[in-house]
Amino acid sequence: MTPAAAGDRSKSQLSVLVWIFRDTPEGRGMVFLLTVIVWSLVLTCILGVCLVIAGSIVDGLSQAKDNALLAGGKNLQYTNRVSVGTAMVNAYVTGNTEQGPVLVLLSGSGTPSPIYDFQSLVERLRLKHPLVVMERLGYGFSDHTQLSRDVNTVLEQDRSVLASLGYLGPYILVAHSMAGLEALHWSQQYPEEVVGIIGLDMACPEAYSRINIPPRWVTTCAAALRRCGVLRLFPSLVSHQLDAAKAGALTDNDKASYLALCYRNFMSSDVRNEIAFARQNAGYIDSIGLPRVKLRLFVSNGKGTGLPKEDWRQLQSNLLKKTGNNSSSMTIFNVPHYIHDYETVQIAQHIDETVSHWRQGV
Repeated sequence: MTPAAAGDRSKSQLSVLVWIFRDTPEGRGMVFLLTVIVWSLVLTCILGVCLVIAGSIVDGLSQAKDNALLAGGKNLQYTNRVSVGTAMVNAYVTGNTEQGPVLVLLSGSGTPSPIYDFQSLVERLRLKHPLVVMERLGYGFSDHTQLSRDVNTVLEQDRSVLASLGYLGPYILVAHSMAGLEALHWSQQYPEEVVGIIGLDMACPEAYSRINIPPRWVTTCAAALRRCGVLRLFPSLVSHQLDAAKAGALTDNDKASYLALCYRNFMSSDVRNEIAFARQNAGYIDSIGLPRVKLRLFVSNGKGTGLPKEDWRQLQSNLLKKTGNNSSSMTIFNVPHYIHDYETVQIAQHIDETVSHWRQGV
């Protein structure tokens, strides 16, 4: 830009400022508008700082209480951490070990504590079946890491944990929501290890072409609310993940532990990475070709899935047709996505019947 052009540009900018601030109704209106904008920004910043300070104070006071709660009582029996490389994965083992095969419970994405989420169902299944509740990295009592959440890595970590616990298969995979992807891939890669899949409103690859997945910046901002303590000031932000506390058979102490784990694990690094990998994982599984495997599906009304009831149920029906065999079936319930927390008794009875048939080779 030449000196002359630069001078002309400066004069033009100056003339605009002179017009804005001239002593006219338009100028005074513009000054008032700018004043409102500036003060709004200042007040927003002050409010943000106050929220962070308040959140940090509340979080600091609450963390010590949460840590003490999670280190004692029932949580001691729930904590069984197994080394997977440089990280520790937690798995809860319970049930009748004289019966087989073992039921491996796999939670949906973002469930703060798979153990507490499945507790009501586990209590009804444990007398008849051996059970292992897996808590993937970033969940429950497991470590937080920056490891890849591609479906192959997740699968091999879970298989490693089960092998360390002495379970080499075959397994019945009980998968909720996103864990349906891992269950399907398990039967793709190791069909001899999978007797069948029990789907608790499980997701399928086709679903991820329809579901809106939050971008990385949204999940990162959500995680920041947890780290700075602001999340504790707005508990309603996490209440949608606590169906087990609302509808399950948890005691008050169980609910307190579940909430403490929610504040610890909400949008952990592993959960954020898992969400980022969701479409890639679904596409990868779909490209291999869905396996033929025994399926027992329990299907919700779609609330909590991000899809209308009819669309969600159609996806489940499509999955049954593409993947299931003559031993496969589907039962529909008019309850939300965390279906096992709302229809615990009926689902447990159906699982008992299904496992009995599968044991007999039916």
